[in-house]
Amino acid sequence: MYQLWTRIVQNEENKYILSVRKMFEVFNFIVNYYSVHYSKEEEIMNELRTTFTDLYRNVTPNMNDLFIRWITDNDVLNHGEFALLVDGNRYVWRNLLKHLEIAFKEIITKHFRYQLRSFELERNLIVCEEKSNKSDNINLEKNKKNEYEMHMLTFSCWQTKKENNQKKVIVKAYNNLQILF
Repeated sequence: MYQLWTRIVQNEENKYILSVRKMFEVFNFIVNYYSVHYSKEEEIMNELRTTFTDLYRNVTPNMNDLFIRWITDNDVLNHGEFALLVDGNRYVWRNLLKHLEIAFKEIITKHFRYQLRSFELERNLIVCEEKSNKSDNINLEKNKKNEYEMHMLTFSCWQTKKENNQKKVIVKAYNNLQILF
């Protein structure tokens, strides 16, 4: 039973470590994309490390203590109780990963809120311009306005799309966290 328990715990720890590694890859991508200064990068990295280790330290001793108490208190080991213990362990680790994702997103948005906010504004601006551009095109065709106005509308929409495509990469990396879990 103890060997089975250690394999289950190691499997859950490996999932946690893999998630942390992927989050640090996303963080490194964001840092390289925005050319963050080294001191600021270290500050954010230390905050992430302390958050990740605190979450990990809160879970592991309690689960191991629970298993040790269960195995020493019972003379006859019931497989049904062990299955409940394993299911509870997996549930706790799943919640830990959810809290890890939430903490990571909060830290990233706290430190990069201006960059993310500017991207949100640009994305909303492009959606509004695309909608207005379609309606303006219909009106231009109906009213036969001059081609210069139509050219300026499409040029402004193209220019904001070009800027948006450069910043889409960061949001894709940021949204890939949802795929991890």
